[in-house]
Amino acid sequence: MDDTSRGDNSFATIVSGLTSLVQHVQAGIKLIDNEVARERTSADTETNNIVVLDDVTPQYLKARHALNSCSASLDAALRSLLEGEAHQSAGEQVRLRCTASRSSCAAK
Repeated sequence: MDDTSRGDNSFATIVSGLTSLVQHVQAGIKLIDNEVARERTSADTETNNIVVLDDVTPQYLKARHALNSCSASLDAALRSLLEGEAHQSAGEQVRLRCTASRSSCAAK
């Protein structure tokens, strides 16, 4: 395996891993949202003679906020990688075109 295909393979592995992490974080956010909604629904339907000793909603909201921050950071990392790859690929195409014509090239 040459260096180019090894690099492509590594890039694809990194992108795949980040994409999986984003999906996993989004699934966690959805689970939290569903649990908060379930708690609110059950609290609305309960009678007034039940006392809630521990409201876990604030903890869920803190966790959701942390996961949202994580998701935003992962999205930014993924975009940065993909933009860098697109820029690098465009540069390689220009270099290939210039090399093939054997003339001087200027970046446009």
